[in-house]
Amino acid sequence: METTIIIAVITSTASIIMAIISLINNRLNRKNAIITNQALESLKYDIERKRIRFDILDENFKNNFQELGHHISHIQIFKDYLIFIENSTEESLDSETALAGIKKRKDEMFDCFEKMSLNLDKEGLEIAHSAKNLTFQAELKIIQFSKGKQFIQLNDLEKDYINNVKNKLNEYQILLRDLRLNILANISK
Repeated sequence: METTIIIAVITSTASIIMAIISLINNRLNRKNAIITNQALESLKYDIERKRIRFDILDENFKNNFQELGHHISHIQIFKDYLIFIENSTEESLDSETALAGIKKRKDEMFDCFEKMSLNLDKEGLEIAHSAKNLTFQAELKIIQFSKGKQFIQLNDLEKDYINNVKNKLNEYQILLRDLRLNILANISK
């Protein structure tokens, strides 16, 4: 009987040791599971926060891109009208029509600047503002060129001024296009 008791004691002890090991293992696994769940929740939160931030940045990039496009288009419209005035021949464009047209294009530039500059960065805002101011100065000069004249007839100095304005507006368009390209480059990163 002694052997049976010894075997029973050894088996009981082995069972108790296995239970203790199992208990320790369960506690460690539970602790690891809690740490893993906390890490997963933290990761989910970070991913969601970054997604929201990216959506906001993406929307800002899109708005900035579109606003730059509006400014480029309005500069082109103004330049086209300057070319129309510049190429007018004797008695082909009356002063009143020319002034009304240049005022309309200048007003469109001002409206564009007012409504389409909310998301522009500092550089884009400065360029758009300079273009807007130049259209105002050009309008004043064309008013001056047409004073006392029934039809627009530009002399060489006046044509040179218009060419300089067109060239400067062209520079502004190029700078705004470069900003648009930078936006596209940043979005693809």
